[in-house]
Amino acid sequence: MIKTVTQSLTGLMQAEKKAAEASSKIVTINDPESDASLSQSIIDLKTAETEVKANAIVLRTSSDMLGELIDELA
Repeated sequence: MIKTVTQSLTGLMQAEKKAAEASSKIVTINDPESDASLSQSIIDLKTAETEVKANAIVLRTSSDMLGELIDELA
């Protein structure tokens, strides 16, 4: 169960990093030296959003299960 929490937290951090990178590319899209694609950056940002939501659900479910297990043992 702890491994699941750790994995979901790692997933949240990776998705946050991906979102930050995509946002940075979107901000610099008009820079002539930028090779960023607006459409790809938006797709990357939406993908990161979905990853955050999925990892948050896993984390919430793990927390609920751990709480129920503690209640049963008490």
